[in-house]
Amino acid sequence: ESDKKGNINDGVEIYMHLNKALKIGDWNAAKEFLNRHPNAISAKITVTDKTALHVAAEAGHVHLVEELVRLMSEEILAIKDNESCTALAQAAYIGNYRIAECLLGKNKDLISIPNNMGTIPVILPFYNGHLKLGRYLYFLTPLEILMANNGTSGASLLCVAIYSKALDIALDLVQLCPRLAVAQAQNGDSPFLALACMPDLFPSGYRLVFWKRWIYSSIHIQLAGPITEICLNIQKLAGNRSNDKETSASGLSSLNRLVSNLQTLLGSKHLYEMKLAHFLSHELLCRMTDPISVSDTQQRATGMVNVDIVRAIMEGNFEFVFEIVKADPDLVWSHDKKSANIFSVAVEYRHAKIFSLIYGLDMKNALADSTDSFYGNNLLHMAGMLAPSTSLNHIPGAALQMQRELQWFKEVESIVPSWVRGNLNKECLTPRQLFTKNHEDMMGKGEKWMKDTASSCTVFPLLVAMAISTYGPSIFDRKMKCWF
Repeated sequence: ESDKKGNINDGVEIYMHLNKALKIGDWNAAKEFLNRHPNAISAKITVTDKTALHVAAEAGHVHLVEELVRLMSEEILAIKDNESCTALAQAAYIGNYRIAECLLGKNKDLISIPNNMGTIPVILPFYNGHLKLGRYLYFLTPLEILMANNGTSGASLLCVAIYSKALDIALDLVQLCPRLAVAQAQNGDSPFLALACMPDLFPSGYRLVFWKRWIYSSIHIQLAGPITEICLNIQKLAGNRSNDKETSASGLSSLNRLVSNLQTLLGSKHLYEMKLAHFLSHELLCRMTDPISVSDTQQRATGMVNVDIVRAIMEGNFEFVFEIVKADPDLVWSHDKKSANIFSVAVEYRHAKIFSLIYGLDMKNALADSTDSFYGNNLLHMAGMLAPSTSLNHIPGAALQMQRELQWFKEVESIVPSWVRGNLNKECLTPRQLFTKNHEDMMGKGEKWMKDTASSCTVFPLLVAMAISTYGPSIFDRKMKCWF
């Protein structure tokens, strides 16, 4: 082998034949070399300080690893490369279950050895979606090294388990170590941030057609003992009267076949998996919110709770916001530099369901007390900001997007106190003036879209009628430079 400059590394040159044999899986050649050079069994045979075991594990050759493990002591199995990775760490990263099982069968202490980034083996499989191996390593990892007061390993594992949707592992870990919810991972992430960034783990993250909503609502998740023992119970599609006492065996068989066929046809298995994920995510979120009420300011800052709730609103993660605020209503005042509280963030990102919490939480004072200190924008100013593209992408055509923006502004305007409507921000703009400024380009595109549509489609009169009946003819009056 050679270094980056092409010079031969004398320390590993003699192991080139062994290295090659291990990479191609030739045990006979490797064994012959080891017989002639017994010390090679523990030598670092590459420029990256890998042993023969590292090379075989990295190449995924199970039979070579098994043969090498027979020849090695427990201490040799624990040798690290230049990134402080053991052979187990490499097997964990590539997701080779059999190699990991073989190594741990000889030396169980490998499970606790971190690499130079402080990452222990159990975390590595989840990075690449190797959930089976991740679960195996999780149940072998000592609980004490995952505790919140013993470094970042526990929080890091919780984060990657959430990101990879290994929710059973995440839930079990939070049940055993509740303080991990407000701990910080090695890379600066937090478990709350991981959950906030994944709205698809909750019902609000999906838009189902009506018949799928019906099937979804008829699926019941029931816990039968441990969290891993969850069964599916779909309500009968053809119900019997409550006073029916007997049903023939043939009738049950036919019904079972009917239900089975309908499950396949309607995709209920996928819907079950979706609802199971939603169930576990809700359980996990509820467990994670328990420590919030007893956490001090520093612990919340470490867990980035205030930052995470803003991120959840941006993602439209209603369930996350609801449970967090229910655990501590003071968190409604969480904000970033562009907002004053969670409701102004919800208005900016057009999440009506989250904004509606202002009534459910009896926080109507936030309608007036929502002026941010950086830009001086109140709640109605936020409605005058241009919506993020993710909020408008599903609406076809600039004209209909403009209509939606106007609807949103009008709705917020009808709710806030009247004096808020005339407030000036630091640009000396009222909310309506800010709306006009930010939506001028969209207005131009909307007019062009409607003109193009008028020349090729008969639905143009209907679109115009809808817009005028909703907002009045002044919407499209460019001379006024204002659409109200």
